[in-house]
Amino acid sequence: MLSATRCLYKAATERVVTMVGLKQEPNAKEILEKLYQETLEKVKILPEKSVYRQNVEKITNYRWKVVKESETVEAIEERVGAGLVEELIEQAKNELQLIPKFKEWKLWEGDAEKIKINILD
Repeated sequence: MLSATRCLYKAATERVVTMVGLKQEPNAKEILEKLYQETLEKVKILPEKSVYRQNVEKITNYRWKVVKESETVEAIEERVGAGLVEELIEQAKNELQLIPKFKEWKLWEGDAEKIKINILD
């Protein structure tokens, strides 16, 4: 997973970001809006009873609302609280890749008592 090494804010108008593996995205707000719209549409391939779908919809709807209501990327980052906008973009792209896997795995059909979960430390 890529992570930010630091985020500095210079003056009130200039945003300077130093990232490991990611470059600053000047159109982050627009990209996030499109990714969140796509995610909400794509997750509909899963049954409504799927807990994964329910959680993706809740998180994505919240983040999409924040992006639409926020004037700056700093405001988005602060309200979402899950990293820099560049990281949010990566998270959204990863979610889009994961949705078809959940359809393939059909975890909602499994017996919750028999599903083994391995937790990594």
